[in-house]
Order: sequence, then structure tokens, then C-alpha cells
Amino acid sequence: MKKAKFARIEYIFAMIIYGTCGIFSKYINVSSGFIVFSRAIIGSLILALFLLIRKRKINLESIKKNLKWLILSGVSIGLNWMCLFSSYNYVSVSVASFCNYLAPAFFIIVMIIIFKEKTSFTKIICLSIALVGILLLSGIIGDDTSVNYIGIILGILAALFYVCLLVFNKFIKDIDPVEKVLIEMICVTIVTAPYAFISLDYNSVAFDSKTIIFLLILGVFHTGFAYILYLGSMEFLPSQSIAIYSYFEPIVAVILSYFLLKEDLSIFGLIGGILILSSTFLYEILNIREKKKLVE
Repeated sequence: MKKAKFARIEYIFAMIIYGTCGIFSKYINVSSGFIVFSRAIIGSLILALFLLIRKRKINLESIKKNLKWLILSGVSIGLNWMCLFSSYNYVSVSVASFCNYLAPAFFIIVMIIIFKEKTSFTKIICLSIALVGILLLSGIIGDDTSVNYIGIILGILAALFYVCLLVFNKFIKDIDPVEKVLIEMICVTIVTAPYAFISLDYNSVAFDSKTIIFLLILGVFHTGFAYILYLGSMEFLPSQSIAIYSYFEPIVAVILSYFLLKEDLSIFGLIGGILILSSTFLYEILNIREKKKLVE
């Protein structure tokens, strides 16, 4: 009971940390590609250090067995991060975060089309709600000319690459969660390195103390530390709690976006964001119920 209570605090804290990613990125004067590369390489070092402190031997056989799916997962994470951090350059943190939360809706489509999975009417409702949400958020229905469609598209692409991650993770079996994330982070580092250095504007970039400190924070806390909290807490939390507490991430992003960055949302954008989060919540609850029925 005590461990579950502590795990709850760990998970919520991890979600709060994730929710501040976009805020920190706004203050870093380098390309989104270089931000992702720095985050991945620093996060990899923190995770490797954590495994070293645990004095647990890495299961190379398990890694080798899952290597193909680990690489594909790592590539998906890298592309998700690049699209999301690029989206922050065009739209507000809250809009980009809402777009990224379209992943469950897209996952339903993938499971129906690719995996031929039978789906319930309620899940179709979830999908419909999410699509209405993105229409409102995009400004098309509300005729909001201030919305940048490049940012919206990048946010949607981030969600699609997150769906790829969810699909590839379904094939990864019998591996320590920290080892899994470490290999994925190494893949992210390798994949994003070329783009990071090509996209970096060497004439205008300034590696001042603020940029270096914020890059370190994103790598150490938002990747290494947050992943350790996230992975360590999930084992002791029921699925329903995980689904509910995950909403701390977008809520924190929206609140900080408004108060710290002075980024405002139109009434249509706010309604759209609420619809997207509601569809995600309903989807998670349905999944939990389905899993319970299978167990029974």
C-alpha cells in the first residue's frame, strides 16, 4: 500500500515534468533537431548511469532478440520528438500538446485498417470526438486565422509517430523496461544526429549559459530522471490510475503555456482540446474494461 502511494507520487511527478518540456524548449536558442539530439544523448547517459548504480547486468540476449523492434521504436520516438519540438516553433505549447494527444484516436484507425481488429461503437465515438476536436483546434470551424497550419500538421505527425511507437512496442517481449528505453534513446541519438548538426545555424546560434542549462535540464530531468520515475511507478499502479494521472501532462502544459508564455487559446481551440482529451480518457477507460473482461 505504501509502495503504491509512493508510486502514485512518482508517476504524477513524471507527468508534470513531461508537461513542462515545451516551456523549456521555448527558451532554448537552437534548432528543434539539436534539442532532441541533446535530450536523447544526455538521457541515455543518465539511464546508463542508473543501470550501473543498480549493478544489474544488461541482458544482451534479450536485447538481441528484440533489436529490430527496439530500433524501430527508437526511430519513432526520435521522429515524434522532432515533430513535436518543431511544432512548438509554429503554434502554442498547448495546441501542440493537444495535437500530440490525438495518438489514441489514430491508434484505433491503425488497429482497424492494418490489424483488422474489430472495434466497438464506443471506440468509433471516441475517434469521432477526437476528429471534431482537431477541427476546432485547427481554427477551420471557428475561422481562427491566427492558427499556423504548419504547427498543427507537425503536431499531428508527432501523434502518428507516437502511434508507430505503440505498435512496435507490442512486439517487444521479455526485456527490462529501463534497458528497453536505454536502447531506444541510443537509437534516437543516432537517428537525430545528422539532422541536428545539419539544421543547426552555426552563424546565429549562441551556446550561452541559459541554453546549456536548459538543454541539460531537458536531458537530465525530462528524459533520464522522468523515465526512471515513469517506469519505476507503472509496475505498482493500476491501469485506471495511469490513465487518469496521464492528464497531468497536457493540463500542466496548457496552464504554464498561458501563465508563463502568455499564450492564449481561442474558445474553439479550448473546446477542441477538451474534446481530444475527453476522447483519449474514454478510450483508456474502455481498454481497461476490456482487459478486465479478458482476465475474468
